[in-house]
Amino acid sequence: MQVVLGMVLVLLMHVFNVLVLRPRSLRAKLHRQGIHGPSPHFYFGNIPKMKTLLLQVQLAPTTQVNDKVQRVSLSHKWPFPLFPHIQKWINQYGPLYLFSTGTVQWLMVTNTEMSTYLFKDPGPLLGQGILSSSGQILGSSEEDNCRELYLDKPMVNLIVDSINITLRSWEARLEIINYIEEKEIFSKLRDLQKLLSKIHAGIPGYQYLPNKSNRQMWRLERKINSNISKLIKQRQEETHEQDLLQMILEGAKYCKGSDGLLSNSISHDRFVIDNYKIIFFAGHEIIAITESWCLMLLALHQDWQDRARAEVLEVCGIGALDAMQLTLVIQETLRLYSPQAHVVRTAFQDIILKGILVPKGMNIQIPVPLLNQYPQLPDVHKFNPERFANGVLGACKVPQAYNPFGIGPRVILSLILLKFHFSLSLSYCHSPSFRLVIEPGHGVVTKMTRI
Repeated sequence: MQVVLGMVLVLLMHVFNVLVLRPRSLRAKLHRQGIHGPSPHFYFGNIPKMKTLLLQVQLAPTTQVNDKVQRVSLSHKWPFPLFPHIQKWINQYGPLYLFSTGTVQWLMVTNTEMSTYLFKDPGPLLGQGILSSSGQILGSSEEDNCRELYLDKPMVNLIVDSINITLRSWEARLEIINYIEEKEIFSKLRDLQKLLSKIHAGIPGYQYLPNKSNRQMWRLERKINSNISKLIKQRQEETHEQDLLQMILEGAKYCKGSDGLLSNSISHDRFVIDNYKIIFFAGHEIIAITESWCLMLLALHQDWQDRARAEVLEVCGIGALDAMQLTLVIQETLRLYSPQAHVVRTAFQDIILKGILVPKGMNIQIPVPLLNQYPQLPDVHKFNPERFANGVLGACKVPQAYNPFGIGPRVILSLILLKFHFSLSLSYCHSPSFRLVIEPGHGVVTKMTRI
């Protein structure tokens, strides 16, 4: 009986430490340095207040139709309406402030001089792939994935082949409405992404509750993993193609660990499955979203669409990699509509940043869109690709927060410009939404005509 009482006492002390003592200690160390924030609930943190502020704002569509000339105009000032708690707490506590999601303590950094980040594991969507791993697991994933993306690899040809298939389907739709269903695995990953975007990580034990959203998430994850396993098995039985999936399979040969809670390694199957999810999320979803924003902006700004198309036609024999005007458009798109909502890091030991002692265990979050649309930049909310003519350093207040892509978007946009002229539909509803990434809330509706 005494043993049981002792175990219960130890458990209660641990719970009290996790819920109260540890968060209070982290916050107190920053309070003494003049950094404050909204008072958190001991269990939910500031999540209820964040939800309340979002409901009050209810980001409204900013699309406006000019009836005289039938043109669409819209505003690019979306970050604060989408994240109203950031604006409220910056005004109340300054560019550095504290907040919490559950028991997870955050130092929000909108000060352009501080650059320590933490990446928060987004759970079952990415697993222990390259975006959410560290140490030996990260080294293995990074080496295998990046090797296949060099310019002299077949990946460039795969990009061209893939976009040509898509363009041919667009051409067919102009004659006959023929909507092709997405593959089941991509569709379910998309559903899982939407579910995860509604969950605030950090509430102790929430991920284990058998509520409706968690049950749906578990069901989707099991189905996705099963489908990926079948795809991998099929690939292993066929002739080996030298593509990204094959590189992941080869890299997985060196994974001999387990997936236990106390293990610092990863099993063969999980390595492959998690990195396949990364291909979808980073290699497909993020680039697809960026292309959608590019099409929206080029459809809205016909002068830049014409300039980009003329350049692509001129350098067609050389290749899309030399299309400077197109590069400027993509860079400005990423500045106005970065898919990445925030970058996060954690302090694994006490560190001093610009005179501020950040205690071990404190998480740091930096809102990327706010830095890319820094108020002191000229015409910060206007689409002006020319600002990148002299490079990123001259265009961004915080170049470290700017994350450009490689050749993928240039190749895709070049092929689209060669085949289509497009304008923004009057039915387009401009409503940026946060679903783990910043994406068009209602898609991008354009009017396409073949050239």
